[in-house]
Amino acid sequence: MSQPWRPGLTVRIVLFIAALVALFGVLTVLIVSDIVTTQLRERYASDRQTSIDFLTASLVPMVQLGDYTRLERTIDAVLVYENIVSLAVYDGDGQLIRAASETGEGSLPTDTISHILTHDNELVGRVDIGFSRAYIDVQVSELTRILVLAVTAILLATAGALLWYFTRSVVRPLNIFTRTVRSMTSDNLGLRVPLKGSDEIGVLAGSFNAMARELEESNQQLREAHNRLEERYRERATREQRRTEQLRRIFEMRQEIIRISELPQMLRYVVQALQQSFSYHCVNVYLVEPDSAELHLSASAGESGEDEIGGPDNDAESIVNSVLQSCRPRLVTDVGRREETNETRGSNNAEAELAVPIAIGTLRLGVLDIRADRAGGLDEMDLFTAQTVADQIASVVESARVAKETRELTMLDERNRMAREIHDTLAQGFTGIVLQLEAAEQSLGDAPE
Repeated sequence: MSQPWRPGLTVRIVLFIAALVALFGVLTVLIVSDIVTTQLRERYASDRQTSIDFLTASLVPMVQLGDYTRLERTIDAVLVYENIVSLAVYDGDGQLIRAASETGEGSLPTDTISHILTHDNELVGRVDIGFSRAYIDVQVSELTRILVLAVTAILLATAGALLWYFTRSVVRPLNIFTRTVRSMTSDNLGLRVPLKGSDEIGVLAGSFNAMARELEESNQQLREAHNRLEERYRERATREQRRTEQLRRIFEMRQEIIRISELPQMLRYVVQALQQSFSYHCVNVYLVEPDSAELHLSASAGESGEDEIGGPDNDAESIVNSVLQSCRPRLVTDVGRREETNETRGSNNAEAELAVPIAIGTLRLGVLDIRADRAGGLDEMDLFTAQTVADQIASVVESARVAKETRELTMLDERNRMAREIHDTLAQGFTGIVLQLEAAEQSLGDAPE
């Protein structure tokens, strides 16, 4: 069974104000229409009398003098007035002198007045004037319509003001309170009833807002704690995933490094693998020349600026040289803002730089230099990767140098052995020659003269 329709508070207020405004509107329109009609009718009577007086004063001299030409022009000119639609002038004998009338809409006379023209109590003639109230009716209609519109506008404005007042004071606060209560859930405790005041609705809204604020603060604290835990978990998972990926790639590089026997080829592979795998701006490997103890660029990948393979690094204030001297890794996350140091920039486009020593113990073999093209592009994970690769490079470089020294020692031993063999051969040959000479000398000495 459906419930009967019951108008709400807003509907009842609107109906009451509408009925009240309609009643006042009808009464006002009737009163205004009656006043306007009376005023304009009085104006019509005044205009009519003024026209009669004007025509009497104008036509009497013309009729007396018989100036009918001027009389005709005057009659034509008089018909221009909106209250006169016809005019006929007669002489003293009753003969028609001139008659004229308007044609078209509104040309029928409403009142026709016959006025005797006299001069010094002598009959001069007669004029019949046809007056029309059409212009008065038009003005009555226009003024009534304007006044009705004005009154309607005023009444509508009054009704709107009353409706606004009741809506603002009673209806809207209750609707806002109701919607806020219905919309508030455990996931949406930030809603507040935007009502203030000392009345009953304002006090109720204040109490409700205080309760909602306490619930929201408790819920916010729980959410923040949950978000912090999730953020830590995501950061840790990201770090572990990145570390795993880097370790995997480092392991692959290590296997390839072990497989490559030539040092230059191995260095080229390392810098290219690092630069491509981790999207670095550039990767450089500097090695110390044993003879000159100078740092030379041995391999490079990416955009390395003006550095040339095999060229020395003569900049004593660069990060690479500082790392070689201190034998400690260096990470500069923003090269352009190194105000605390006087180090020069390694690459025109590098915004972050990382350098780690290639060393075994205190033996400094070189420096692994990595650069990024944006500030903050390198972090501790990149430092870990670089240090691991640098240790592998150090082992390979040292092994290569030991192998080189071993080959040199082997060649030196071989040369010494060959020298000893040549010496022994020559010594034996010289000994045999000496013995032969001595035997020949003895034979010559024993022979008879």
